[in-house]
This record gives sequence, structure tokens and C-alpha cells, in this order.
Amino acid sequence: FVTFMTVATIVNVAIFSISHYNQPAWLTTLCSSVNMVCTYIFLVELFIKLGAMGLKRYLSEPLNCLDAFVVVVSIPEIISPSSVSINVLRPLRLIRIFRMIKRWPALLRLLETFVDCLCQASTLTLLVVLFLFTFSLVGITLFGNYFPGDSRVHFNTFL
Repeated sequence: FVTFMTVATIVNVAIFSISHYNQPAWLTTLCSSVNMVCTYIFLVELFIKLGAMGLKRYLSEPLNCLDAFVVVVSIPEIISPSSVSINVLRPLRLIRIFRMIKRWPALLRLLETFVDCLCQASTLTLLVVLFLFTFSLVGITLFGNYFPGDSRVHFNTFL
């Protein structure tokens, strides 16, 4: 059961990944059909888990709560698949890839490493912004009103 659900998750993410602008009609039909089948599979999984675990125990695990949220967000698309406002919610369904964290320890390590890199990158980004701000002030001070005309490089403002 776990392997089947992992394969269904990978297929669903792959289908989302191959969709693109101005794609052929057959690909749109294929993506829509496979997406609908995956949604039904995840809905059945939700009911099976709820029946087996009970509501309280099911909702005690954060990944199950995330999974239930994604399935509930997917239900309006089953009811009205052509609605543009509902299609805006489709990227939320890519969150399903995080279901595999429990089953794939290497993915968990990769995600932890990514979060650590984001923390360090934010410090570097702040440093770069500080340098840009400082040298913008130096440029305004040294070259302000020096270049006449409507040129964008007149150094009168930051913009």
C-alpha cells in the first residue's frame, strides 16, 4: 500500500511537471485524466486511513494533516474541472511530494540541508543589499547632478 501511494505521488508530481503553455490537446487530456485518477486515489487513501486510524489519531500526525489539506483542496477540481479560479489552487497539490519525507530519509536530509542553506543565504543576501545601499549613497554623493539630461544614469536618486 505504501509503495503504491509513493508511486501515485511520483506520477502526480510528474504529470504536473510536464504540463506547459500551449501544449497539444492530447497532452492536456492525458494530464487531466491522470490527475483526476490520482486525486481519486488520494481521496480513497484518506478515507482508508481515517477508517483505520480514527480522526483523532489521523490528525495527530502533521504529515497526515498536510495530506488531508491537499486532498480537500483538490476536491473542488473534481466537481468543476474547468473553473479558472479553482485551477489557481493546483500548485498547492505539489505539496504532495512532502508525503514521501517519511518514507525516504535521503529526501529528509536534502530538505534539512536546503533549509540550512536558506538561513545562510539570507545572511549573505542581507550583506549584498547593505553593500548596494552603501555604494548607492556614495554614488549619489559623488556624482549627483553631475550628469545632465534625462539619462537613467544621472545619479540623482536610487532609481
